Amino acid sequence: MIKVSDGCHLWSGAEAEFKRSIELNPGYAVGHGYYAALLSVMGKYQEAVAEAERALALDPLSPLMGATNGLRYYYARDYGRSIDVMQKTLEMAPHFAPGYWMIALPLAAAGKIDEAVKVVEKPLELVSERDPISLAICGVIYALSPDKKNEARQVIKQMLELSKKRQISSFFMGMIFIGLNEKDQVFEWFEKAFQEREPLLMWARPDPIVQDGLQSDPRYKELLLKMGLDD
Repeated sequence: MIKVSDGCHLWSGAEAEFKRSIELNPGYAVGHGYYAALLSVMGKYQEAVAEAERALALDPLSPLMGATNGLRYYYARDYGRSIDVMQKTLEMAPHFAPGYWMIALPLAAAGKIDEAVKVVEKPLELVSERDPISLAICGVIYALSPDKKNEARQVIKQMLELSKKRQISSFFMGMIFIGLNEKDQVFEWFEKAFQEREPLLMWARPDPIVQDGLQSDPRYKELLLKMGLDD
């Protein structure tokens, strides 16, 4: 079991390594992009935005850098800017499937749930087989919609069936249950993600949907504490 003090050290240690790598190769856009992601996880949202802007400036035609930039604004709760950046990315690269579920998140967080539902289904049309992440995010958006709860439960069934053949995200499974307001299920899946050392669990700290859905539950703070991410 990782101690809380060890978790804190891991995050600060990772930040130091990113800074060092950027010093060695300041023109590497992906390095800036991943460093921006780490800053979001650590709650340094404005620093994350600035770093993501540097990444995009270095590689302005990269859909990945555009989407990374949009996510940083999403975690900083600047939903309008996030949506704008994502829309520009998708205009440039309409076949970039992850961009559609990425824009669905700020749309949903901004209360534009109907728009989020429309775009979140697009990745499932663009890929040849069921992608677990795209399917899971579809379930998250369905669960947040008052008219799509049954569809969200269908996604859960599909995810469980898919898990018999390939790895699925326990973190995103937990996120689906946030919209369904079934918090015991949320934390069961989050604990599973923690025990599995699933990297995606780190987004439990900056994600607005997770924060708003769980911040009043003491189990959320306990989880962040275990991960070394509690303020």
